[in-house]
Amino acid sequence: MYPDLAGVAVGCFADPDFTPPQRAVWTDKQHHWVQFPDEMNTFPEAP
Repeated sequence: MYPDLAGVAVGCFADPDFTPPQRAVWTDKQHHWVQFPDEMNTFPEAP
């Protein structure tokens, strides 16, 4: 569907200096206890 897009789970890396996530997608499916920083771009579905 998006051949030029790759998603990587940040938890796969043990590097504390790894760049933090820039956006969260499918936030309408998140657990009620999940919180995102106010400055993070969030999308209820795929943008």
